[in-house]
Amino acid sequence: MNIAILLGVSEYNNTNNLPACKKDLEIMEKMIKATGKYDNVIYIPENTEASNVKEKITNKISDLKHKEIEEIFFYYTGHGDFYKNEFYYVLSDFDKEKRKKTSLENLEVDNWFRSLNPKMTIKVVDACNAGVVYVKEDDNKLEKYLNRSRGSFNKCYFMFSSNVDQSSYQDENLSFFTKSFINAVKSHNAKDIRYKDIIDYVSDDFGKIKTNQTPFFVTQADYTEKFCSINPDVKNLFSSNEEKDEEEKSKPQMEIKTLASVIKSDAKSYLTGEEVDDLLNEIKEKTENHEYSNEFISIYDMKYTFDEIPELPKENVIGKWLDENDNEYFIEIESNEVPYSKKVPILDDKGVETNQYKMITKYRKDISRIYSSVDLPYSCIEIIAKPKYPNIPCYKCIIPFVFSKTEMRFFYCFATYKDINWNERELIKEDIQWITSVAKFENIENVFNEVSNIQNRFCEFIINYLEDKFMTALESKDTEE
Repeated sequence: MNIAILLGVSEYNNTNNLPACKKDLEIMEKMIKATGKYDNVIYIPENTEASNVKEKITNKISDLKHKEIEEIFFYYTGHGDFYKNEFYYVLSDFDKEKRKKTSLENLEVDNWFRSLNPKMTIKVVDACNAGVVYVKEDDNKLEKYLNRSRGSFNKCYFMFSSNVDQSSYQDENLSFFTKSFINAVKSHNAKDIRYKDIIDYVSDDFGKIKTNQTPFFVTQADYTEKFCSINPDVKNLFSSNEEKDEEEKSKPQMEIKTLASVIKSDAKSYLTGEEVDDLLNEIKEKTENHEYSNEFISIYDMKYTFDEIPELPKENVIGKWLDENDNEYFIEIESNEVPYSKKVPILDDKGVETNQYKMITKYRKDISRIYSSVDLPYSCIEIIAKPKYPNIPCYKCIIPFVFSKTEMRFFYCFATYKDINWNERELIKEDIQWITSVAKFENIENVFNEVSNIQNRFCEFIINYLEDKFMTALESKDTEE
């Protein structure tokens, strides 16, 4: 028996909607049914609040226990959240304060599937990142996490639309990753298409697309496993879609677009230097007047600094990201070529490696400082949460940012101070992780919302620590009594 679970979330209560996800799910459901391969298809296009989704899937899982399952195919399109080394499928009523309750935890999904002991498990996840986007230090947390997860299955293929430090993109029709998956099947000429064929097609496809989105794949199989046979129903599915596309193209256009009109429309998403100055003045005002919870301001005073980008902890991480990602940001990166020694094998006359080695000198790029290349009122916001009581730590939020003509790129981190004595403290830099986000100028409210979101995340970061420390201690005390 083969099972398919298809879940798409396009409408959200507390974050931006993803209209293309509705179309993703529709085309995937049509293709899954056209294959004729799956005996049970659980299709969830609406009522995607957590309680409804979990009830629908767990009821079906319970019905299928004690049956022999050949394959489980799980497809998800929507927002994703990677938090504290766990991946979450974000559902319509998602609330960060109730993360486990209002989302599908990947570990929970794994446990459901393991209970059925399938011979093969497939996960195809087209997830826009709704959580924090960490700037990597040569470390992909999500990929490492999934590599650990795969060991709990007999055979598996995990296909994710992007890395944890990237977004997944879509247009008004489809998400790019789902579209590439569909096209892999559509363009296949042989009778059967393997999962490896799809992986190869998607990898090549995104190699040609100039976006900061790199799908990755985790497998535990021998690459012979088939997704489906290209039967007449599958072929007809794609031919009917092509006919619809041609009909849409043949419809008369209400507006004739000229080169000048397209340029004029696109120009609305650009800001001038004067407009950026005004924007920064408004950001400063809104940041200082940000409303924190009554509980938070009862235990902390907030201090704000607006200045040039200072010397930052782990600044090379930000510099490396800016250096490696194609952009038009107004930024200068200061770097040096640093020599280092590497041990390499000595080759014989025929170019074959011997058992002897030698040390050679190589060079790597060491990025030391980043600067704004334009004159701005300020290019970094620093927020210090000063404790009103001696038994709680002081915290700092650092938000350097860079501009292009069309967007504002934020980098931010949350750091804890360590008390040196009664009057001095120092920043704990070892645990700092830089996070990045972007706000497009096509809707200027995006910028204000993102700064406010960072402040809310800073508050959440502090409250989570304090709750872990004090509420856990209180519960332990109650238990002892």
